[in-house]
Amino acid sequence: SDLTEESKSASTATFITALVLNAAVAGVEILLFTVLRPRFKAIYEPRTYVGDEKKRVEPFAHSALSWPRTFFKLDYDDIKRTNGMDAYFFVRFLRMMAVVFFPTWLLSWALFLPLYGAGTTNGKDGLDRFTFGNVAPTQQARYAGTIVFMFIFTPWLLFNIKKEMRHFVATRQRHLVNPDHSKTAQANTVLVTGVPRKFLDEAVLAQLFSHLPGGAKAIWLNRDLKDMPDIYDRRTKACDKLEGAEKNLIQLAAKLHLKGTAPNQAADGKPDPNLPLAEQLVPRDQRPTHRLPPFKWLPFGLPFMGEKVDTIDWCKNEIVETNRLLEESRAKLKEDIDRPGVGDDEHYPPLNSAFILFNQQIAAHLAAQSLTHNEPYRMADKFVEVAPEDVIWSNLGLNPYEKRVRTAISYAITAALIIFWAIPVAFVGIVSNVYGLCTQYKWLAWLCKLPSVVVGLLQGILPPVLLAVLMALLPIILRLLARFEGIPRHTGLELSLMTRFFIFQVIHSFLIVTLSGGIIQALPGLLNNPSSVPTLLASNLPQASTFFLTYITLQGLTGAAGGILQIVPLIVYYVKLILLGSTPRSIYKIKFILRNV
Repeated sequence: SDLTEESKSASTATFITALVLNAAVAGVEILLFTVLRPRFKAIYEPRTYVGDEKKRVEPFAHSALSWPRTFFKLDYDDIKRTNGMDAYFFVRFLRMMAVVFFPTWLLSWALFLPLYGAGTTNGKDGLDRFTFGNVAPTQQARYAGTIVFMFIFTPWLLFNIKKEMRHFVATRQRHLVNPDHSKTAQANTVLVTGVPRKFLDEAVLAQLFSHLPGGAKAIWLNRDLKDMPDIYDRRTKACDKLEGAEKNLIQLAAKLHLKGTAPNQAADGKPDPNLPLAEQLVPRDQRPTHRLPPFKWLPFGLPFMGEKVDTIDWCKNEIVETNRLLEESRAKLKEDIDRPGVGDDEHYPPLNSAFILFNQQIAAHLAAQSLTHNEPYRMADKFVEVAPEDVIWSNLGLNPYEKRVRTAISYAITAALIIFWAIPVAFVGIVSNVYGLCTQYKWLAWLCKLPSVVVGLLQGILPPVLLAVLMALLPIILRLLARFEGIPRHTGLELSLMTRFFIFQVIHSFLIVTLSGGIIQALPGLLNNPSSVPTLLASNLPQASTFFLTYITLQGLTGAAGGILQIVPLIVYYVKLILLGSTPRSIYKIKFILRNV
């Protein structure tokens, strides 16, 4: 029928539509980047003037069109100095992928295009002509080319992986023993979790690790600080609020001075010297004020509710009060630390984890790799190279057995998420085969009557975008599950996230989309002749490859160019400057604190 003929050429129209649209969007993004880059160094070249001077980089040439040439001449080894080892190895990984797949791409085209598309008799058209399913049952010998290709590709991939792993091990070892790094506290400190109650004493832990070279230099037990962090946060918020109020007061005083207004004058027409300077410049009824929360559990005030107070006076009193509370709490904490042994009457009892600083770096690594306790899971999780900003402090007090239970629950939820996430992903796969739907199901025949450009947009643009959105939402959920496990480091949390995300990518981005997209046209044949399942699937599933071509086009063109443009960070940067840049300190943080990547 006419619909069937249209469906045969749909893959070509879909791919061309996706290619043209994504190429146009990518071109616009690259053009915008070329124009904006020299003008917004805070987004595109922050390391040329922000951060440690030893880690700064030379700026690109000011010319708008010079950046591609400069980019390709960059010294990738310098990334270790400026961005650290993680960024360096990530760039090495991207380069390895290019080295692996560029020749693989050329070889696969040279081999598979004639092998699947030339002289075959399976009747497929368009891009489907070059798929695995276009080989007729009488031409099965052609599949030998696929086996030959795999015998070439697999050793090539393994060789590059081995080469990069060897480079990784050697480079990491040189980095660890470099004197500039090995002398730091981070390189000589071990985080030990799951410490039994009887070992929660500095002297006991020092004795436990005394057999290691150099022994322990210092030990810090992680303690249940109760309300101390909340008090500290209260003081920080009061300081920030005081800074903002003082800034507003200065602006108001300058405004009144420019108007020639002299409030609170004495009899001689001059400011009253008996008043504080602030009241000489600004009347008290014009000073900054705010309302306190009407309820204690409410973290913020409400309009027309709660007590109205002078902001500067209230902040000063709040800072004095929180300082007093912190001093009292720190005195009690010092008593607990100075008290020998493990007591039950401590103000701030220790949690079951500790940081141990060793005198020698080798001792830290030996401690992390040694069996410390005879009971299962006790003192089993030990971490070296722990930076304070990398620690998830709320997860340091978990019992090791509780962590195992949490891990089981977390992965059970992940498994359930995998199952139920298949519903929207399968819908994406079905939408990617519009012509397959309208040719097999009469009530959807109207879809085939739409203009080819519209169908191309439906098949080539909408499904990849929907899948990209679904995959972008996943890390948010998976990161929460990984945190629920009790992982004590952000780096470990990201590794757990990547493990789960890889499972999702294989099951959903590949299997579910392939099955849901390719099985549509094969479904009637499967129901009428179940014995032909292998043949029908081999012929129809490869047709889902059109979706992956459009998905790669989206990610490789629009996605990559969008990553270069960074339009969202650019907008967020200036929104934060306008809405949150109310004090010198907040402006400094926005302009001179590097963003996390």
